[in-house]
Amino acid sequence: MYRILAPLCLAALLTACSVPAERGAGGASAGTASRCQERGGEWKAMGRAGVEQCVLPTADGGKACTDNAQCEGVCLAPEGATDGSRATGTCSANNDVFGCRQHVSRGTVVAICVD
Repeated sequence: MYRILAPLCLAALLTACSVPAERGAGGASAGTASRCQERGGEWKAMGRAGVEQCVLPTADGGKACTDNAQCEGVCLAPEGATDGSRATGTCSANNDVFGCRQHVSRGTVVAICVD
């Protein structure tokens, strides 16, 4: 089980570091507060470092998914899901990756914390 979770956690952390939360639909950057608001986003301090970034809504929020790769944001596990269980999740409503959440990765529920 740890052989599966360790690489998934590492991949999630690397992805969180390499793709800023200010990236939105189509990969366009919303690097300033005014540009962020023009695109319907919320400019706010994110993570432990408190770096200001743009949190943008996703076009596929609420869509059924079985892996983060199927979503603009992340594939969130159903409420009350057990880590390691099989599940179908829903795509997140925005591109905020920070905090501790249960994701669905390759159809399996995993807990991931990003800060």
